[in-house]
Amino acid sequence: MKRKRTTERTKATWFITAINESTENTPLDDYEHYRGRLQETLDQLVRLDDAIQDLLEDREYTVDVETCAEYIDSAKRALLKANQEIGRRLASSAANLRVAELPFAQMTARPPVTHSVKLAPIKLEHFAGDVETWARFWEQFESSIDKDHTLSTVNKHVFLRGYLEGEAKILVDGTAVTASAYDDTKKILHGRYGDKNRIIQAHLDYLEEVTPIRFASAEALNTMYIELWKLLRVIAWILRFRQIALRTDGRSGNLTALELEAARSYWIQAVQGEYFAAEFQVLRENMPLPDGSKIARFNPLLDEGLIRLGGRLHFAKLSREQCHPLLLDGRHDFTKLLILQTHIRLHHLGVRIILAELREEFWILHAQQTIK
Repeated sequence: MKRKRTTERTKATWFITAINESTENTPLDDYEHYRGRLQETLDQLVRLDDAIQDLLEDREYTVDVETCAEYIDSAKRALLKANQEIGRRLASSAANLRVAELPFAQMTARPPVTHSVKLAPIKLEHFAGDVETWARFWEQFESSIDKDHTLSTVNKHVFLRGYLEGEAKILVDGTAVTASAYDDTKKILHGRYGDKNRIIQAHLDYLEEVTPIRFASAEALNTMYIELWKLLRVIAWILRFRQIALRTDGRSGNLTALELEAARSYWIQAVQGEYFAAEFQVLRENMPLPDGSKIARFNPLLDEGLIRLGGRLHFAKLSREQCHPLLLDGRHDFTKLLILQTHIRLHHLGVRIILAELREEFWILHAQQTIK
């Protein structure tokens, strides 16, 4: 397998060099060929890396992981460059084609014509009156339709009313669908669903309906939810209320990105505390890992209370997450939810692609078995 991997690495290096040394005179077909072949080679390398690393000793494993990461990073950078260049050339070709298709008379003089409006086939999620989803709905609608200067005001109003359902639709049914009433409809909806106090109260109501847990463990909390982001939001609210109760923070309003990140760190620490409890203890005391530790081969380090993969990749020009990914165990429910969320976000792509995406930030034990 090592001999075969060496062959694949040689091929990958050739395609990477071909892409990096390409110029404006390089044909578009060559770019697309290099990109396709490099992606195939990278997929094959990922499969071989996984198979080989399962057979290595601890010391060899750490060195091999670092070398593999360098090859994968070089390949991804080359693929990004190829994608950008292909996209730029296709966009340029399309623009030139539109100009070339116009007759000379149309480019020099355009007689007055009567235009008929045909609404664009824009697809947004509908809004039925849930205050928790209002901010997301309005952000999508505003960027796609409300700020589109090519649409008339009455057409924007038609779009808005078409995306309303349930309570929200009933709320504005008494308003005429005219250009002059468009602002009134927006004010009614913003006043009803954009009120921050109502959003906060909706989250409080959700928390009040949560079934009490007799023994407050991470596992007991986790079994109550099936969606990763709802889990994070609820924990973020609990952590905020804890700070308010301790009078260390009087923050109000919507959850911030920092609060959601803190909630995610809470769950990552919960996973690590359950599966790497002994390692946690010795790393806090700056002592050697115990004999038989299942993560000793990763040369782990403790960073801001979380266990990360060690090694020498900190010398590489990569982000902290790529150099030292967080260690997780694939058997924990939170990790399974994290994998599921990534699977959905990548539109149900294959195991190798999902694994490569996760490894940008996490190193998950038993990852392949869990993904499959």
